[in-house]
Amino acid sequence: MCAVPAAPARIPRESRARGWGLDGGGKGVHGEGARGDGVQDTYAQAVQAVQDAIRLGPDFQLAKNNLAWILQEKAKAAGQPAPAPKPGSAEAVAFLNQSLEHAQAKRFRECIDTATQATKLNPGSARAFNNIGICAAILNLWNEAIKNTEEAHRLDPTLQLARNDLAWMQAEKRKAQAPASK
Repeated sequence: MCAVPAAPARIPRESRARGWGLDGGGKGVHGEGARGDGVQDTYAQAVQAVQDAIRLGPDFQLAKNNLAWILQEKAKAAGQPAPAPKPGSAEAVAFLNQSLEHAQAKRFRECIDTATQATKLNPGSARAFNNIGICAAILNLWNEAIKNTEEAHRLDPTLQLARNDLAWMQAEKRKAQAPASK
C-alpha cells in the first residue's frame, strides 16, 4: 500500500508541520486566524511556511501539493476563480491518501474507488494504480490487480513497491489457478 511518502526524516518536525500549512499552535489554514479581516494574511503565512518546508526538503511532495491547494483556497477567498486542478493536484493527492486510509481500515472496495478517482484527476499516478492493484489482490481479483500494478510499474519503473507487488501478485495468481493437490 502506498500514498504520498511521509516527510523525509531530515526535515525537523516543526518544519514538517509548517509544510502542511500548520502554525506552531497546530492551527491550519482554516484555524481561528483564517476568518475575519486576516484571511489573506493567514494565507500568506501558510504559503511562506510551506515554501520554507519545500526549501528544507525539495523532494517533499506533500508540501508542494499543499502549496498548490493553499494558493487555490487563497484565490477563492479573494473572490477570484480557482484554477482548474492539474495532474498531481491537491485533490488527486487527497483521493490517493484517502484510498490509503480505506485500505488501512480494511475497506478495500472503497480504497479501489477513491484511488480510481485519483487516477482520473492524475492519470500518471503510479501510486494510485498500485493502491488499486494491491486492494484488488486482497479481494482475489487477480486480473484487475495485475493490470493496475502493471500500469503503476509502466508509469514509474523505479517504483520498487509496484515491482515487488507485481511479482507477488503473479505468483499468487499462479497458486490460485494451480489444481489442488491431495
